[in-house]
Amino acid sequence: TRSQSLLRVASRVGRMGAWAVDLDGCRVTWSEELLAILDLPPDHSPDLEYGLNIYLPAYRPVVRDVFD
Repeated sequence: TRSQSLLRVASRVGRMGAWAVDLDGCRVTWSEELLAILDLPPDHSPDLEYGLNIYLPAYRPVVRDVFD
């Protein structure tokens, strides 16, 4: 859709990526831009632990608490 296209453009221009977690299925979804920012291939599917480890060590406990 048009709004998804605009969001992709804004993400690229702003160098902002995103990831989401489906807690029921424990599936992690990464945006194309986040994969590019982390220099990962577009078909890469990092897991939750990888996602938590991209945060600075000082913030990891705070983010991890969200999932516990």
